[in-house]
Order: sequence, then structure tokens, then C-alpha cells
Amino acid sequence: MAAKYLFFEAGSDGAITYAAENLIGIDQVGDGSIEMKFKNVNGVSNVSDVVTLTVTSASEQAVMKAISEAIAFGKDQFLVVADDDAGSYVHSDITACSVSAGEGGLTPGSGITAGAAYDKSWTQALGGGVVKTSVFIDLTGLASGDNGDDIIGDDGGVANSHIGQYTTDKMGTLFAVVMEAKELPAGGDPDINLVFADEATLAENTALSAGTNTGTVINSGDLVAGTPVYAHAGFPSVNQYFYLSNGTGDHEAAYTGGNLLIEFYGQK
Repeated sequence: MAAKYLFFEAGSDGAITYAAENLIGIDQVGDGSIEMKFKNVNGVSNVSDVVTLTVTSASEQAVMKAISEAIAFGKDQFLVVADDDAGSYVHSDITACSVSAGEGGLTPGSGITAGAAYDKSWTQALGGGVVKTSVFIDLTGLASGDNGDDIIGDDGGVANSHIGQYTTDKMGTLFAVVMEAKELPAGGDPDINLVFADEATLAENTALSAGTNTGTVINSGDLVAGTPVYAHAGFPSVNQYFYLSNGTGDHEAAYTGGNLLIEFYGQK
């Protein structure tokens, strides 16, 4: 059987097409709201894309049935499910759509990538317009400074030691952050904070105060493996950069172990 493709247009320049075989499922998430989940269009594993359809109240089953039948029995290989620009929908009770495509996550600066044994970031659309951006860092090879709130990065004062930039296009408007040591930091300072500044250029062992419009999202104290630390306020402004800093400054040393998972939750 020939492959089928599902088309969505969420306003001007918001078009996207998915192969029908990449549809994971269709779910009612509220009165008048349906989510279609697809495998990620960018090929990112463990990340799903979400198309949200706004529908007339109490029409959810009829809309789901119409989409399923069009995929299974329709003759058209190119199926327009929802086109907001043209006002064309596969069922008359669909009134609008939006697309949240999961993608690669934050891009760290060279002061992290040059030192960290491993750094990985990804985003995931959770539904309801919520997106989770995750950052996993193996601290081995990075270093903490000799004063409180010094920037953590590649040992030797390497610049650009940020872990990524905050943008609402990718991360949504932040409403929660969780940081957890999956493996207890060793060698360097176990007291690790999540902080921010305007600049992307702050170097390892440089005071956070050398930056502009700085702040602290999470002041963790000494991390405990498997115990998450939460923040629900105190987030940076758009386009600022996230950094890790050492809390106490009594461990000027390179990390010989330790893994961090940081999860940012935002509303698109």
C-alpha cells in the first residue's frame, strides 16, 4: 500500500507533514482538545511531536473517527488534516491546530564541550503546549573554582562555559526546573548551583558577578545522588545564558566523576 502523509498548517509559515506510519496515537486531553502524537520529525529518539487540534465540544470521538478512517480508507496519499490558513479541515468540527515539534535541546558553549566527558540535551513535547528541555552532563573533566559562585567549566579558565541559552521558541515560558545528581559529584565542589547571566562568554573559575543581570535559579547545597532539587521561580529573561557555579568555593579542583540531569519545563 502506498504511503500516506498528513498535512497540518498552523497559521502562516507553520506547515508540517508527517508520514501516517509515524502517528503514535490520538488522545483527548480536554473538552474541545485533541492531541495527535508523532515520532519526531527531526529523527530525535525518545522525543515526540504533538499536533493539538481544537474541536467543537463533544465532537472528539467523531473527529478521531474521521481522521482514522481517512488514513485507513481514504484514496488521497496527501491528506490535509488541518489547514488554518485555508480554513480546510478533514472534519467540520476541527477549528484550529498547533504544532509542537520536539528537537535538539540546548547548545553548550566551548567551555563545557571542551571539558565535559559527555553533554547531551534534547526537548520533548509533553502535550497541552508543555515542553521539557533536558540537559545531561557528565562532570568529569570540568572544574570548580576557588570562590563561591565561580563558574564551572573546562579547567584552566576556558571561556564560553555556559550550558545553553534560554529561548522561548525552543523552551517555552519556564514554570519549573528540576536538577538532580544521578551520580554524586567527585573531586570538585559537590555544591553546584544553576545560575544565569546575559553573556555567553563567562569563563571557568570566573565569578558570576562578572556577568550582567545575573541570578540563581537553583541553590542546591551539597547535592545528594537521586534527590532532585526544584525551582518554580527566579528564572532568567529570554536570551540569557545558563551556567553551573560552585556554591561554597572550598573545592578548587577538577571533577573526577558525577552526572547531572537538569530538566526545564516551559509552556509554549
